[in-house]
Amino acid sequence: TDFYGLKGYWFLVDTDLSFSYNLEGLSRMARQAYVETLPVDFNYSQSRNQAFYFVQDVILEDGNVQEGDWVMSYCGERLSGIRQWHGEYMDIPVMGTDGTDKTAGYCSAGDIPSFQLLTQDGETINLIGEDLPKWSNQGAYYIGSLMAAPPIPEVYSLSQAYPNPFNPVTTLEFGIPVDGDVSIEIYNLQGRLIETLVSQNMKAGYHSVIWNADNHSSGMYFVKMVSGEYLKTQKLMLVK
Repeated sequence: TDFYGLKGYWFLVDTDLSFSYNLEGLSRMARQAYVETLPVDFNYSQSRNQAFYFVQDVILEDGNVQEGDWVMSYCGERLSGIRQWHGEYMDIPVMGTDGTDKTAGYCSAGDIPSFQLLTQDGETINLIGEDLPKWSNQGAYYIGSLMAAPPIPEVYSLSQAYPNPFNPVTTLEFGIPVDGDVSIEIYNLQGRLIETLVSQNMKAGYHSVIWNADNHSSGMYFVKMVSGEYLKTQKLMLVK
């Protein structure tokens, strides 16, 4: 019998219905209706199973998303929803697989969708967000702001540790141009492995890892990074 601002409502019906409400006094709740003409080559199939991710804002390096830009959701490599930006708290649909051929490749329970921005100039920008919720059918999630993902590095790199010398914590930043296994290990002067900081498959991009050497004595150490055919070592000085 009542509706409240910033709340979401689902209507489950088994017959056609007509719905309307009195706009008087509800201007803050009302959203204008927009007729969207999807960009060429950005169509997707409707599914009986779907969820919605509510985005407050999209933050770019040179400002914020503009009205008329498009926010797109992906399950893996498949476009699963698209919505033209008309203001904060846009609801971005994310289709799920419902067992039909046309929804094959869409999200299943537990998957985490990814998002991209398509600008009016035709530029596509990968977007990232903090702790994106896992997809579930009929889910409705508020995910705050999305932001432009950092650029993918062109080459492998291991930057100088900072600080160095350090006591007892230092940060190691590194970049990988393609997805792959990454190993970052710490050795003492005798060449003995004393700690493994990273040993896993990682996505292409820039990353960082922290070494807390509180349990080790002062002295010289070496960090070694290996990924694919890339190998680099660096001296670290722990001063307590």
